[in-house]
Amino acid sequence: MSRDVYAGTVQYNLIYIFEIPDDAHRGYLKIGEHHFDSASSYKQLPPNCDELNNQAKLRIDQYTKTALMLPASIL
Repeated sequence: MSRDVYAGTVQYNLIYIFEIPDDAHRGYLKIGEHHFDSASSYKQLPPNCDELNNQAKLRIDQYTKTALMLPASIL
């Protein structure tokens, strides 16, 4: 008898802050929210870990490319 093992994923809510390096946006910060799925436990996702930073960068790239902005810096 075989047993199916469920490898669940969790959806996380990520809050990120970034700045756009141009004169029109100087001094302004953008705060955003992103939802993503991960097989990682919350214990495996400390602040500023690679997975969180990569997810933030993906969302920021989507946002800035749609708005035709310069590449942003995650803060």
